[in-house]
Amino acid sequence: MEPWSTNFAVNEDGTQATHLQGDSALMPAGYYPDDCAPASFAWNPVCSLPCASFELERFTAACHTVPEFQGMVQHVFEHLIPQSPPKADLSQSLDALLEAHGFDRAEHEQIQADLRNGRVGWRRIVFPPPA
Repeated sequence: MEPWSTNFAVNEDGTQATHLQGDSALMPAGYYPDDCAPASFAWNPVCSLPCASFELERFTAACHTVPEFQGMVQHVFEHLIPQSPPKADLSQSLDALLEAHGFDRAEHEQIQADLRNGRVGWRRIVFPPPA
């Protein structure tokens, strides 16, 4: 069975659908880079379904011929390949970073002291008896 897709839209005419077949049976362009392509490229060819292969073939062809799909391959690869995290600003001192993120040194030292002196910890947890 050849795959097909239906594109629904709600507008002033109500809910409408377009039945697409063959080479035009594609989801909207935004579906591929965000939802479909990353999972499809990670598939195992041995256990992939023929319909997934068919859809990727149609998607590839559309990238060459359909204006709304132009540049989509680059967009898909940007989603597939993880971007390196931004470089950390190493010019700030540890104290400045802790302060910027709300670290409370006095409270931290109190918690450490309570842990060392046995005032808090796993042994101090009291569980209710089973019902």
